[in-house]
Amino acid sequence: MKKNGYIDSGIKSIRLMREAEPKMFWKYCTFVIIHGLSWTIQVVATQLFFDTAQSFYDGRVKIGFLIFTLLCMIGAYALTQVMNGVDNCFANIYFLAIHKYSNLEIFKKIDELNCAQFESTKKLDMINKAVSGSNSTAWVGFTLIDVFLFYTTYFLSMSIYLFRLKPVLCVCILIVFIPCYLTDLISIKKFRTLEDKSAPIRRESEYYEKYASDLKETRLLGVTEHFKKLFCLKINKLNDMIYQTQRYKKMLQVIMNLMQVIGYGLIILLTMHYVMENDISVGAFAAVLSSIGSLFGFMSEVITERIGWASENVGNVQNFFDFLNDNLKQEKIAYKADSDSIELKDVSFKYPSAEFEALKAVNLKIRCGETIAVIGINGSGKSTLCKLLLGLYKPTKGNVYFGNNFKNNPKNLNASAVFQDFCRYKISLKENICISNVNTEIDFNTFREFCKKNGIDVNEFDSGEDTILSREFDGMELSGGQWQKIAIARGIFRDSPLIILDEPTSAIDPLEEMKLYNKFLKICDGKTAVIVSHRLTSVQIADRIIVMDNGSIIENGTHEELLALNGLYSKMYHLQKETYIF
Repeated sequence: MKKNGYIDSGIKSIRLMREAEPKMFWKYCTFVIIHGLSWTIQVVATQLFFDTAQSFYDGRVKIGFLIFTLLCMIGAYALTQVMNGVDNCFANIYFLAIHKYSNLEIFKKIDELNCAQFESTKKLDMINKAVSGSNSTAWVGFTLIDVFLFYTTYFLSMSIYLFRLKPVLCVCILIVFIPCYLTDLISIKKFRTLEDKSAPIRRESEYYEKYASDLKETRLLGVTEHFKKLFCLKINKLNDMIYQTQRYKKMLQVIMNLMQVIGYGLIILLTMHYVMENDISVGAFAAVLSSIGSLFGFMSEVITERIGWASENVGNVQNFFDFLNDNLKQEKIAYKADSDSIELKDVSFKYPSAEFEALKAVNLKIRCGETIAVIGINGSGKSTLCKLLLGLYKPTKGNVYFGNNFKNNPKNLNASAVFQDFCRYKISLKENICISNVNTEIDFNTFREFCKKNGIDVNEFDSGEDTILSREFDGMELSGGQWQKIAIARGIFRDSPLIILDEPTSAIDPLEEMKLYNKFLKICDGKTAVIVSHRLTSVQIADRIIVMDNGSIIENGTHEELLALNGLYSKMYHLQKETYIF
């Protein structure tokens, strides 16, 4: 744990609560203070009633005043219960607002990440811990507000009350509170260490759990038991870490409980002694006796449950704020106002933690309105090149320059793409295709005509354009080919000067693929297009073909020019021609 981790996390949590909903923050603080005072008012009202009852028995007051003090005591108890209900109800509403705000902050920070950073296990762990810590942040904030406003108000007002009775009674409380508080602080480091060590283990166990429960490939290969074994190993290791930490916590709790028993006994004995010596009234004794349970109950609650829980979760909270405060250097996309092309100059790229470069000193110029195809064996760098062309990845060496006509804003490139692992959104057909412009109303006929141009018949869907594309939400399940047509239509729908198709047609037969690519070229007339495909008959429609191997561009030209070179492209083409029926 950082030196100032506990205090720093608490301050940041409270600040986040205030930023999320300023008005609700101050209302909640007011409720909490009143709630804390209500318990002391209850004690004072109890003493007033019993002292009045003693005076009434001695004949010094009339029954009217006795009834009045009784009503005051009942009212004080009622106020406590009302404030308890108001406090809990308001806290639940307020928590939802904070939860939304903290998650939006995480989403905002994730949006700042370079896509290549998602290839880093360290960064993924950081994101997972931040998401886990978002809820903890809200509850830690609530806990600290309760500690500083509710419990402090209550203990301070009760201390003043007890001090006015007998100063020594306050000393008894301190004898209990201070050692208990100190023992709890000792456990903070333990729980922060537990969170840091357990995060990667949790991630691994979830991974193994996923494949242990797989009903297809894992079972077919007969490796279910293997993944079960790996899952159990990680869970056992995690459980052992949690057990050791919890055992440490329980030992501290035994010490705290012992201190409370000592303090409880001292206050009762001293109060009885003062009553017998006529130093305090019977009403005061009754008030102290009635409140002592609440006093020590709250003391146990604030130390063991509130501060103890906050101690356990301060690591989660710190992880949340560490992620939000992470200095992410998101480089701006380089534009050239005097250019209408995309140009890569000596571009190299290496994935985080990778040993070798995925791209090596690539030089490439794509003219505005040109269609190029990229081919190569698996692992040659095709997809990495596409992500650099889309501005998703930043070169580790060299530069990528975009013409000003590709400019969207200083941060984002005006581009569209369809990847092999495209998203299958479980929303309506229309939303799936028009999601890039979801806030704009699309005319019914315009949408249907667009779908028709892209090989999608809306009438084939159960509820037309409103059909939900998932049985999970009482919708329609699609084939792989249908999904690919929708994904391509979605990419085309976004009216961008640059569009990339990164092998999105694997589930479509060759003839259908050729039809789709021909339609694609017509629709994208005047746009800059990049096609990645393993079917070499499809790439012949491109103006130029780029051949990649081992992270480098080794051939560049038209279909005819590359065949004449008698290089890798020619070899792949003739091999595919001999063994594959187009």
